[in-house]
Amino acid sequence: MEQINKRRAADIEIKQSTILIVDDDISNVRLMASLLEEDYDVKIATTGSQCVSLAVKHQPDLILLDIMLPDVSGFDACKVLKSVEETNEIPVIFVTGLIEIGDEEEGFKVGAVDYITKPVNSVILRARINTHLTLKKQNDLLREMAIRDPLTGLFNRHSMADISDRMVSRSARHQTPLSALMIDIDLFKNINDTHGHLVGDQVIQEVARILKQQFRREDMIARYGGEEFLVVMELCELRQAMIKAEKVRLVIKDSMINTLKVTVSIGVAQLSAEDHNYESLVARADTALYQAKEGGRNQSVAYTKDMSMPGAE
Repeated sequence: MEQINKRRAADIEIKQSTILIVDDDISNVRLMASLLEEDYDVKIATTGSQCVSLAVKHQPDLILLDIMLPDVSGFDACKVLKSVEETNEIPVIFVTGLIEIGDEEEGFKVGAVDYITKPVNSVILRARINTHLTLKKQNDLLREMAIRDPLTGLFNRHSMADISDRMVSRSARHQTPLSALMIDIDLFKNINDTHGHLVGDQVIQEVARILKQQFRREDMIARYGGEEFLVVMELCELRQAMIKAEKVRLVIKDSMINTLKVTVSIGVAQLSAEDHNYESLVARADTALYQAKEGGRNQSVAYTKDMSMPGAE
């Protein structure tokens, strides 16, 4: 686990930070860009609306935002940034010629992390940027550790519930299909008992790697339990989900994992009109998984209404 966390920290450090400069005064833009472009990937916007759209598109690590903009104030632009899920964690530093105490107070009130007055001092600008980028990298790492499974790097069960709840809401609102796959490594206890937990961990990691390789970038994959994985796929009907499940099952079956032949059983379910939350969708995928294991393992089974929950009379 410690090595994985170190690798994630290293990845965050290696990535060049992106800074979005928002100012309608081209001379100010050129000055700040000349100070920063050697060390950072610099993006530029000249209006508040451009600021928001570029922030959503490029996901900058920090925004330098002027208050006096031609369309809306920097205060209003900051409020929008903090209200949008994709941008609410991006630190904003106001860079402005306004020097009234009330303006500075308003800046912090709408969510800014710092306030720099013009004319810009290059030493102060770099120092403030470095401080807030360091804090953001630390927060990003902590946030990543909180939502990821340390062994596989996949989402953990808790974070998957939050993500999938939003996916279910979107699917219900737009009347689009949503499917779930519950995947279980067959006879995993035998692997641990016969070959040891280190080999068991390697099997879990390799299955996770195959899942990441086989599914789309937008599909959500989680380590749901010890040897169980959950995949939730938007814009995917039951028939398509079954095709994908079978493809993944065969890839795993044909792979030698640490010289071992490993198979999985998969339960597949599609969100129905009766499903009001993520838990009900997962419960039906789990019911189908139970049928797959009861039927001899190493197979994919789609949920049908005549299936009874495990343990039901």
